[in-house]
Amino acid sequence: SYSSVNKIIGQVDRKVEINSYIASSPAVYDQFLYVGDYDGVLYAVDITKGEIVWKKPTEDKKQYIASPAVCEDVIISASEDKNVYCFNRKTGTLLWRFQTKGMVHASPVIGNNKTVLIATLNGHLYLLDINTGKSLWHYELGSPISASPALSKNRFYVASQDGNLYCFGTNGQN
Repeated sequence: SYSSVNKIIGQVDRKVEINSYIASSPAVYDQFLYVGDYDGVLYAVDITKGEIVWKKPTEDKKQYIASPAVCEDVIISASEDKNVYCFNRKTGTLLWRFQTKGMVHASPVIGNNKTVLIATLNGHLYLLDINTGKSLWHYELGSPISASPALSKNRFYVASQDGNLYCFGTNGQN
């Protein structure tokens, strides 16, 4: 369940029942909170009203481990069904879906409101166009990735389960 804690008195002043286990961290933009659950449902909650605005199940009802990423107009989510979903953040309308080669536990990372970086448990990295969902770049690391990538300027960084940190530049060279 989602709860809002009153800052002044430290008491819960709002609670929204999700009724499922939640492993991912919520993402917040304006008055909306977004979170996925173990039943494979992504929720949009209006935190000012304490109400669910919309909810969308994954294609195969596979659980969300990765936290969603949100920017101005869209929310990006990825789940164990090997899909990356892009929704209109206000209406919940599905804008595109991209199928990866592995389950996703690492949270998607949005770069400059133009691209989305995805890392999978079977070691694949994808850079997607945020407007179309088309793959702009793909790299097979060869080791599982469960931690979220990090962006900094013209580079991104990935920690892999093989015990290495990888740095990728703007031209796709590591």
